[in-house]
Amino acid sequence: DSAMNYHSLALHRRRKGSANDQLSSSYYNIASIYIKMKLFKKAILYLDSALAVPQEGNDELFYLSHRLHATADSVLGNFKAASYH
Repeated sequence: DSAMNYHSLALHRRRKGSANDQLSSSYYNIASIYIKMKLFKKAILYLDSALAVPQEGNDELFYLSHRLHATADSVLGNFKAASYH
């Protein structure tokens, strides 16, 4: 899929840089694609990475990552984790 290739390339480049907001955005974008593909466990891995990056004033992405994480957890039946997010 071309979107996945684009975002994976962006992630690779952003890992070398220092802009945390762009790095977490790349993780979120890849997770969103995995959600659409119904690959929820892979999505959770990328969402965990997005949330592990220090958020410097990027409240919207932080909120969206938690929300998408809760969705993936719910679909997988992990309701305790979903309620955390």
